[in-house]
Amino acid sequence: MPRMKSGVTALRSLATLLTLAGSAAVADPANLAAGPWRGEIGLNGQMVPFNFEVIRESGSLAVHYLNGAERMPVELVSADGNSLAFDFPSFAATLRATHDGSSMRGTIGLLRQNSRHELPFSARQGPRYRFFATPSQKPDRVDGIWSMTISDPTDGDEEAAIATFTQQGAALAGSVLTATGDQRYLAGEMRDSTLLLSAFDGGGVRLWRGELGADGVLRGTLDTVTSVATPWIARRDANAALGDPRTMTGMKAGAGPLAFSYPDMDGRNVSLADAAYDGKVVLVILAGSWCATCHDEARVMGPIYAEYASRGLEVLYLMYEYTADFAAAKPQLSAWRRRFAIEHPMLFVGDTGRDTRGRSLPMLTDVVAFPTTIFVDRAGQVRTILTSFPGPATGEPHEAYKRDFRRTVEALLAEPPPANSRTG
Repeated sequence: MPRMKSGVTALRSLATLLTLAGSAAVADPANLAAGPWRGEIGLNGQMVPFNFEVIRESGSLAVHYLNGAERMPVELVSADGNSLAFDFPSFAATLRATHDGSSMRGTIGLLRQNSRHELPFSARQGPRYRFFATPSQKPDRVDGIWSMTISDPTDGDEEAAIATFTQQGAALAGSVLTATGDQRYLAGEMRDSTLLLSAFDGGGVRLWRGELGADGVLRGTLDTVTSVATPWIARRDANAALGDPRTMTGMKAGAGPLAFSYPDMDGRNVSLADAAYDGKVVLVILAGSWCATCHDEARVMGPIYAEYASRGLEVLYLMYEYTADFAAAKPQLSAWRRRFAIEHPMLFVGDTGRDTRGRSLPMLTDVVAFPTTIFVDRAGQVRTILTSFPGPATGEPHEAYKRDFRRTVEALLAEPPPANSRTG
C-alpha cells in the first residue's frame, strides 16, 4: 500500500535467523501460561494493543496473532528457559521477550526500506479485550461502507480508499482498501464517538484513531512504523468505488513484447523466451517478500497454479526487495517461498526503487503497486495487467477479484496455442 521509494538495507545480519524457518511448534516451557494474551507495542509515543493466543498441546508450543476474524500462526516460535522468540522470517520480522509465566517484556524488530525499527512491547496473560476492559455502553455506530481520503502529510498527495466496518455493540472490526493495497485485518472498538482500530500481524503495526463528528463525518489519523499521524477523512457511502485496476499500468505504445531475464533462487537466468513458456499462458507477478498484500496473494496463487498448471498455466514471480544484493535478500525470499510452498519460479529483480522498476520492465508505463499481475497469452502477448490485490480482509472485493481472476485465466487457457509453438 505505501508508495515505494528507493533504498538499500543491510540484511546479511539476519541470514542466520531467516534460515531457521520451520515448524511453528517447539518444546513448551512448562511455566508459560496458555490461553489469551494482550500485548501493547510502543509506536510513535502511543501504545498499540494487540491480542494473541498461546497454545500448548502434547508438550509443544504454538502462537497465533489475533486481528478480527484472522488467526495468524506465528511462523517460527522458539523458547529457551524464560526467553522467547516469535518470528516471521518471511518478513525478516522478530519478537524477542523474556517471561515469568504470565507476563512478557521485550522488543519487536521490523525491517523497512532504509532501516530496521525496534519497538518496545509488553504483554500479560488473561485479558481478551483490545483497548478497554470495560466497553462503552452507548457507542456511536459506524458499521457499513465509507468513502475515505488518506492524505500524505509530506507532499500533500491524497489517496482514495474504501473503509468497511462491522460492529457488534462497542466491538469494531474492518479493513481499508486503496487502489494500491489494503490494510488487512483491523480490530478494536468504538469508545462513544471515538474510533480505535489496531493490528499487529507479525510484519506490521497499525493504529487508526478517529472521531465521528456531529456532521456524520469520521476524521482521524493513521500511525504505522514509517508514518506518524497521517490524516484521513471518511463519509458514509454504500456505493464507494475505486478506479479500474486494469488501467493503472499498461504497455507503452510501440514498446514491443514483454521481455526480461533474471536469476531464479539458484542463480539461473529465466526468460519468457525459454522453451518452458512457449505456447503457455503465463502470469508474471511483480511482488516482494516485504509486502503483506503479496503474502495474501501468494496464498491464493498456490491453489490456482495447482489447478490450472496441467492445462498450460505457468507463473513467474518477479521479486523486488529492500536490497539490490541478491545474497542478502535470498534468506528472506527462501523463507517466503517455504511459508507458502511456492512451486513456480521466483526471480530476483533488485530493489523496490522507482529507478529499478523502470529499468526492469521498460515496456510498462509504470509500476505503482505490489503485487501487479501481468497476463501473457499463449502467443506471448500481454492481454491485461491487474494492479494490486484486495486481500481477504476486504470481503466482497476479495471474492470478486478471485472470480474475475479465474475467468481471465480460463478464457486465456481456452485459446489454442499458435501454430508455430512447440505445444501447437
